[in-house]
Amino acid sequence: MKNIVFILCGILFLSCRSQSNTDMPPLITADSLATHITQFSGKKVTVEGKIIHVCPVDGKKMKLSGRNRQIVKIILSDSSARFEHSLTGKTLQISGTVSETRISRAYIDSIEAAGLLLCHIDHNPCNDSVWIANMHKQGKAEQNLQRTVTNLRQIMTTQGRDYVSVIVLVADKIKEIKIENEKIQTSQQRNNSPYSFCQGCPLCGLCLRKG
Repeated sequence: MKNIVFILCGILFLSCRSQSNTDMPPLITADSLATHITQFSGKKVTVEGKIIHVCPVDGKKMKLSGRNRQIVKIILSDSSARFEHSLTGKTLQISGTVSETRISRAYIDSIEAAGLLLCHIDHNPCNDSVWIANMHKQGKAEQNLQRTVTNLRQIMTTQGRDYVSVIVLVADKIKEIKIENEKIQTSQQRNNSPYSFCQGCPLCGLCLRKG
């Protein structure tokens, strides 16, 4: 089947072909990628990090947290393929083409006015109808929305920008990395966040990653 392309056997390739490590683009940190996004945009790189979330709706995007907790959105070069949910918690080296999406202040204002709940991978309106329905049923939708837009605005203030940058890597090759003594955390096992406004939401992944 075309929509399932991952075979986990130590090394994962979206193309399902054997390739040597020499074929992989230069390895850079997620932090360097974010800091020098204009330099890397449109170029092929390799980024290493822990997968802290795979989209539960269609598996077509996932969230990677770098060593210093910079978030990178991972999507597929093959739009008909999907990521396996078993990748959650794994440390991967992912090669692909870099791009950036900017979430503007005006966009955030419009989302708040429309009352839409956002995907915490890329801050687009969430497509998980089951989760959205549960949030409304539990009376938590408004609280979630306000927390999200407040955090996004605070990020803009902290970074001195009028937008929130979403770093995107269009993946065409994936390799699993084995790292000892590193584990995924639950939201109840929170690290200290560099953001004073942190409320343990999954916006940046800080509360989901250790090390």
